[in-house]
Amino acid sequence: MWDAWDYFNIFVSVEACFVTNYMVSFGEGTMRC
Repeated sequence: MWDAWDYFNIFVSVEACFVTNYMVSFGEGTMRC
């Protein structure tokens, strides 16, 4: 079963992924998650 902690971990992972892609977009190429 899922709880708030699972959703929190997924949110953090997705958020970090977007931030990394956003930052890398100004560098050389893009990074995939």
